[in-house]
Amino acid sequence: MKHPLQLRFSDIDRLGHVTNSVYSQFLDIGRLAYIETYLPELDFNARTLVLVRIESDFVHPSLYGEQLYVDTKVERIGTKSVSMRQEIISAQGEVKCRSLSIMSTLDQQTGKSFILPEEWKDKLQRE
Repeated sequence: MKHPLQLRFSDIDRLGHVTNSVYSQFLDIGRLAYIETYLPELDFNARTLVLVRIESDFVHPSLYGEQLYVDTKVERIGTKSVSMRQEIISAQGEVKCRSLSIMSTLDQQTGKSFILPEEWKDKLQRE
């Protein structure tokens, strides 16, 4: 799922590049947009998904004024976790950052993970 990003002046460092730490925020935006689109009934205050791992490769710098997008895809669904592949890309298709994120189930009441419901699996595998 490709989602547009809005660059803010505060996202830019002294060299005119998007600061590396901002990419994490962009990736969060992409994961949230994906979940809101395909699993809108998810209640973040009850039984939910939480980020447990992220790794990123910075491929090319992003510059102020570029139109950027975050492309999010579910790569794998396990018993209690979901792996997502994400890329930050320019309007011209140049990859700026690649990332792998792993989200785990969490029951906020018990503080423990739970088996992913089949309904969630079906909805998250849309793309």
